[in-house]
Amino acid sequence: MQSESATGTRPAWPPFIRHVEAEPPYGLADAGTDIAFAMTGDVYRNVRALKQIRSLAARGHSVTALSLAGDAPPIALPDAVRVRTMPFPAGSGPGWFLDVHRGMRDMLSMLRPRHVHASDLYVLPACAAHARAGSRRLSYDARELYPHVASTAGKPWSTWFWRLLEGYYIRRAHTVFTVSNRIADHLAKMYAIPRPTIIFNAPDVRIPPTVRTDIRSTIGLDSTVPLVVHAGQIRAGRGVDLLVGALPMMPHIHVALLGYGPAVEDMRELARAQGTASRLHVLEPVSPMDVPFFIRTADVGVTLLDDSCLNHRYALPNKLFDYFAAGLPVVASDLPEIMDVLRRFKAGIAARPGTDQLGQAILDVIRNPEPFRDGARAASSIFNWEAVEPEFCAAFQPRT
Repeated sequence: MQSESATGTRPAWPPFIRHVEAEPPYGLADAGTDIAFAMTGDVYRNVRALKQIRSLAARGHSVTALSLAGDAPPIALPDAVRVRTMPFPAGSGPGWFLDVHRGMRDMLSMLRPRHVHASDLYVLPACAAHARAGSRRLSYDARELYPHVASTAGKPWSTWFWRLLEGYYIRRAHTVFTVSNRIADHLAKMYAIPRPTIIFNAPDVRIPPTVRTDIRSTIGLDSTVPLVVHAGQIRAGRGVDLLVGALPMMPHIHVALLGYGPAVEDMRELARAQGTASRLHVLEPVSPMDVPFFIRTADVGVTLLDDSCLNHRYALPNKLFDYFAAGLPVVASDLPEIMDVLRRFKAGIAARPGTDQLGQAILDVIRNPEPFRDGARAASSIFNWEAVEPEFCAAFQPRT
């Protein structure tokens, strides 16, 4: 029997989505899972998902994480957690989404959880179908403003497609999470839903680090040499080119890029062309749970999203809270959500667009870092996973 939707109605399913009509045959289903936790991407690279899964397991829930296969080394997870993966589909856009949908639908069909969690929009239709077929609760983590990400900028039909898809399925969820105040307000207004619960991308500093070194030791850099770190993906739209391009105006300052992405070689070539290659260090990513510990010996953390889409404008990225946890002053793009936090705690300053302006902002912080360090520590006492964990986990408690 199909369940009523979270809003009390039962509309027809969109014709382009195949959904799960019934449970799998008895004997094939895995009844040993409380929560099916579905997501695209590599679960072992997604620090938000890892924190959530660990917290659910710590509260006695058995969790099966369904994700796309990636190349990150597996991370030890609690005994109550299992990870199942599907191959990463080729292509992009709606075709890629349909392949993800079919794969997730098939993996979900082998599970009989009491709660289905969609950790992103791309798995939400399959999760909603499985929840509806088995009268299960459904939650959705809108951790991006999906119709307005960088890849849809200037593409009205793409924006329309994802907005139509999200608008239909988000109303099926019993609980919706998101990452910032402005995204919560936007979703509530756009889809006429209750304001989503905000779960910040704050790190869990209670977990002992697995890495036994730090960024400065790894580079082999003396403690007297200023070091600026950018943690996260190295790709267009992240401002990494501005940071590397600012090196000539920051004599004696070194920059470390901690992450991966398609623009790595471009950044190395830029540094070689401007004669600053000896002061640019590109490091392989560490376990996402280890980032605050690993970067703690740097002097400044930067987050430089460009204002190319609403998703960037309203973002509160992981790296911002990692820098706070490491006690690092922050130099950031002048974006409203990020600046609200930096101004509240006096934990950093804005960098206006341009390499000269960025370089000057970094120099200003390095010359007088202690007030910003104090602000970062104060922010970390508020923005940490321990503070938001109870509200997230409350949504997964069995309903009587």
